[in-house]
Amino acid sequence: MTAIGTRLLEMGFGRPSGPLGRLGGWLMARGNADTERQLVDVADLDGQDVVLILGPGPGIGLEAAGTKSAHVIGIDPSEVMLAACRRRCADLIEQGHLRLAALATDVARAGFEEIETWTWEPPGRGAGTAAQLRATRRRLNKPAGTQVMR
Repeated sequence: MTAIGTRLLEMGFGRPSGPLGRLGGWLMARGNADTERQLVDVADLDGQDVVLILGPGPGIGLEAAGTKSAHVIGIDPSEVMLAACRRRCADLIEQGHLRLAALATDVARAGFEEIETWTWEPPGRGAGTAAQLRATRRRLNKPAGTQVMR
């Protein structure tokens, strides 16, 4: 893939930004919705669980987890994706069931019961984002916690 093609994919999906990021978020919301909801079902959440979702994208999984758990925290480095999450999950945020952050360091270290992660790296690029999210997941997950990944 050409450098310009890789850059466009990164702006739309890898690290969404600008109009391409908004378009990528729209496509992710439509294309991944069933998978996101299925992951939340597989996690078998109850009203006591605290869920950490690293890289929630446009917030489909956040919304689904927020209706089945005590609290959800979503961490995404993309302001475009955080804005989409805020719009989609406004009621959950207002009710205090959902918190969003741009960086893992913004979230206090705690024991999480369920963790869902999904990362995408543009072809030909280092796996920096994926590696950082995996390291964060390992640091924050309690030994007895459950990890659900796609």
